[in-house]
Amino acid sequence: MIDIPHSVIYQTHPNVVTVSDSHGAFDADGNLVTLNQDLLDAALAEYNEKVRLSSHVEPRPRAYPSLGEFADAMYWASKGDDTKLNEYYAAVEAVKTSIPKPE
Repeated sequence: MIDIPHSVIYQTHPNVVTVSDSHGAFDADGNLVTLNQDLLDAALAEYNEKVRLSSHVEPRPRAYPSLGEFADAMYWASKGDDTKLNEYYAAVEAVKTSIPKPE
């Protein structure tokens, strides 16, 4: 049974054209390809690191308050009222706390 993302197999074994989780990896002629575990391990470690580093990317930008809200807050701050700006900063801090970047 194959428990590796197929993209990792295709990346490390260019002769593989088909992957079956239950039957293995096959070349263009339908022959079973013996997978090199060392190549897979290295590529899988790189793949997992990319996934880990990108895990915060997608939800974080959507969670931030809008730039329109920031512009409005800056306008009112220029008029001497920092209330909206302080609320904006608190909302940004809440996002940074609830969806931290990975270390």
